[in-house]
Amino acid sequence: MSRVSSRFGAAMFAGLLAGAGGTGLVAGQATAKTTHRAISHKVSHVRIRHATRRHGGGDSTNAQSASGDFLSGPFHFRFSAQRAAGAPQTAATGTLTATLELGGNALTMVSGPVTCLDVVGRRAGLFYPITEANPFVLSALRGVLLSVQLGADGKPQSIMYVPFLNSVSSCAPLPGVLPITSGTLTLTS
Repeated sequence: MSRVSSRFGAAMFAGLLAGAGGTGLVAGQATAKTTHRAISHKVSHVRIRHATRRHGGGDSTNAQSASGDFLSGPFHFRFSAQRAAGAPQTAATGTLTATLELGGNALTMVSGPVTCLDVVGRRAGLFYPITEANPFVLSALRGVLLSVQLGADGKPQSIMYVPFLNSVSSCAPLPGVLPITSGTLTLTS
């Protein structure tokens, strides 16, 4: 991922968090500018670690699946994904929908097919190209890399999502930075 696209992704993410009111929703009502700075820093560090990481993930000899229906702040994620035993990460199938909800009303929504899945321990990485978006401007993004993590107690713990302007060839899970506040998450490998 280029430095430009990671900065754009972080800016877009901060803009989504900022919402119509202009105040950020991360780190206890931080401003959108503060949120952008924190996420830019985290994204660039994750990009470097992700590019040099060597683990046993990738193509699995076991079938893998991930499903979730949970909230992270005002964001509601619903997905189901799977891939066959011995299949590459990019052979995944499934669907994912993410909405920004306030007061039970959906303000923004993106959805698409899951095209990449990698489950490693208590973490899973998924990529979905955006095929439907409201408002339409969000369709300018090529897709979203979503990473989720279960806590040691088996409950949903954290999430990380990074907008992309291009497709990906790997979706190795990244560390979660935002808490999952309620819902369900199931990972199998």
